[in-house]
Amino acid sequence: MSANDARAAVGAYLAAAPLPFSVLLAPAAAPVCAEALALRGAPQGMSVRTFEVGRTILDGPTIVVLAPEDLHGPHREALARLARAALPGRSILVGGGQDRDILLHAINNWRVYRVVPTRTLPSGLLDALQKTYEAMQVEHGLERAATALREENARLEAALATLEETQGELLHAERLATLGRVTSGLIPVIAGYLGDLEEFRTVMGSRLGTTDPSIAELLGYAFTGVRTLNAMLDEIRGFAESRPESYRWEREDLDPLVNFAVSFGRFDPLSQQRVLHADLRSGAQIRGDCNRLYQVLINLLRNAFQATGTGGRIDVRTYVEGADAVIEVANQGDPIPAEVQARLFQPFFTTKGDRGIGLGLSLCRATIERHGGTITCTSAPGLPTCFRIRLPTAQEIDAA
Repeated sequence: MSANDARAAVGAYLAAAPLPFSVLLAPAAAPVCAEALALRGAPQGMSVRTFEVGRTILDGPTIVVLAPEDLHGPHREALARLARAALPGRSILVGGGQDRDILLHAINNWRVYRVVPTRTLPSGLLDALQKTYEAMQVEHGLERAATALREENARLEAALATLEETQGELLHAERLATLGRVTSGLIPVIAGYLGDLEEFRTVMGSRLGTTDPSIAELLGYAFTGVRTLNAMLDEIRGFAESRPESYRWEREDLDPLVNFAVSFGRFDPLSQQRVLHADLRSGAQIRGDCNRLYQVLINLLRNAFQATGTGGRIDVRTYVEGADAVIEVANQGDPIPAEVQARLFQPFFTTKGDRGIGLGLSLCRATIERHGGTITCTSAPGLPTCFRIRLPTAQEIDAA
């Protein structure tokens, strides 16, 4: 709002809602002021009241007229409270203009706006009342204009927030559409790789008569890696298209499943420079889709490798707590700030810059929740960063 607009707004408020013209005469000022007003006549619309001990109550902005004796008289405390309650009212001092201490006290402690020498009565009093009233009107108008401006600013901020939210939703939808197109194109390619691996395994078996155990193990990891990638792409496509993907629910021994993911993780080049330790003692069974769970564990391990410096340690643990089977992936990297922890599982939130798209942990949470479980993260200075998965045991599911 420009200065001209502000002046116009104040003028509009002054014209539309004028303040009541109320005047309160303090005890020492009352005799001389009442006589002056009687001689010249009070301005039109002005309401004049005289202070009464214990009975005077102000119900709006008021001009309090004081004499020097009122500033230190027996009723000064009550008058001071009324002067403060009269806001945006102001005070007028009649007399005392020659005494510097009285003037300073009146201005600093009573918000006196005008000083009227007694020799100028009654015209000086009427002029002071008019000027004080005009100042009150302007102050009141400015405050109302400022209030309207604040309300308009709040409305604009709300509109801007809505616009930013809409832009975010549009960007989110665009990203999802792009992911859907990309993954839809990749899934047939991955299926082709699975076919090639199956053909390779058949050829190796026919040539060697029996497959070498080491080759069989490598082929198992290869199949698992491709299937896990396929499961991840399938999960992304389902997320992009806002539809749940079909899971292959089977009863699984948790410890071997986690051990296989850990063994697979050892093929990650980063793992060669870290200490990866597994303590798998849950003895639990769960119901789930192993390829989807591999995808979650491999993602967590990869994040742990990236968060841990060379020579750092990553611990993978399983145990049972109550009715839950628990998987923990902990690393000794730098702690995650609280504000980042709060957003870790949000779609498209990433701390990896151009190296990440911000869907890994979001998909992990979606997968675990589809299994009826939860995934959380705890991280603090001096403690390992730990991602903790809780899954209902197969016994608990059967009992339910």
